[in-house]
Amino acid sequence: MAAPVEEHSGAQLRGNLRAVVEGVARRERFTDIEVEVGRASSKGDNYIGELLRVRLKGRRDGEEGQGMSLVVKLIPDSEAKREALDMDSFFDNELFVYSEVMPAFQSLQEDRRVPEAERFGAVPKLLACDRSEGGVSLVLEDMSPRGYRMADRLKGLDSAHCSLVMKELGRFHAFSFALRDQRPEELQRLRSGVTETLFGPRAHFSSEQGKASLKQNIDQASSTMLKRFPLESEYMERFRRFCSDFNKRGEAVASGEAAEPCAVICHGDCWTNNILFKYSEGDETPEALCLLDLQLSRYSSPVTDIAYFLYCCTEGTVRREAYKSLLSDYYNSFSQFLRKLGSDPEKMFPYSAFKEHLSKFSQFGLAMALVAMPLFTAASEDTLGVEHFGKETADEAFSKVACNERYLRRMGDVIEDMVDWNLI
Repeated sequence: MAAPVEEHSGAQLRGNLRAVVEGVARRERFTDIEVEVGRASSKGDNYIGELLRVRLKGRRDGEEGQGMSLVVKLIPDSEAKREALDMDSFFDNELFVYSEVMPAFQSLQEDRRVPEAERFGAVPKLLACDRSEGGVSLVLEDMSPRGYRMADRLKGLDSAHCSLVMKELGRFHAFSFALRDQRPEELQRLRSGVTETLFGPRAHFSSEQGKASLKQNIDQASSTMLKRFPLESEYMERFRRFCSDFNKRGEAVASGEAAEPCAVICHGDCWTNNILFKYSEGDETPEALCLLDLQLSRYSSPVTDIAYFLYCCTEGTVRREAYKSLLSDYYNSFSQFLRKLGSDPEKMFPYSAFKEHLSKFSQFGLAMALVAMPLFTAASEDTLGVEHFGKETADEAFSKVACNERYLRRMGDVIEDMVDWNLI
């Protein structure tokens, strides 16, 4: 029998989730369990949904005092909040990737007999899903007991962290190329199930709320960047031109069709707070990582993941010093792993094609910086939670976070790099 759920700091397991968590406990061979619930994220760490940490304690395989930790990802229970960002589509997209895409990737590396130590495993396991009461909630493996933790989003990641991310993105993208080569019907099935949640006729930025928030971000960026660039400079001219048809450009670079025959299932939201790092004992050298939050997964060019990460999560100094080496880290890791999966990178995605994609799709980094940089650079006390979305109070909050020095420096560096490297 499970003991009553203890609820801490206002955290709750809503509706059927108590039974779902107890079902996970039984499958993990726990008996006589106690369940404790607390918040799993701080303000500014998560923008869509609510994260809870659930600790199981009890007898396991006859041994007393055993424990296990889970993370529960909840869709907001307010209909107004859910409709403001069409949150059901984000959660449905993430569930499809966890329940269909990741098992297909795992099956492929098992069938190709990739050695256990060399397999891709940088995504937490989905342990259960609750679809009751019209919502979606995911129960995931908690990586923190294994030593994984979040980096400081305000600092920007250094080249050592970036190198590790680029290598794992390369391995993640290799699966799609291997499936295209060896199991094309399966790739077609998977790509059809992944939904573009941001760009396109039925995606977020085509909604009235999306258009309003986007206009707000573009207006704020255009105004703030005048502190960095003269009005008539080439930087502002190209930036304004990019913004003038933002939705059209965003849809074009996010499109899988535009990236064929080299489109892949992308993570879609690869930024600092969606990555946990494990560090070497005694220092801050990252040795492993875990990718979180698959809600924005899309089928598009692999460069959309690379550009989003590099332009939204690093300082301009890091890009200028390490850009070429980071791209080499990505491509070498991709190539090596694709060979392990049984396909030839020179046939499926030669380096020349990679360079073409970098030239064509890197502007996605600027598109996402316009959308997300105010959030990524805001101090915790200034960040927005889901309670602000769809409210007029968000206007004032966005204006505040977009005027800080971090935003001015990092957004300005993105525009400068895009122009200097002739990407826009």
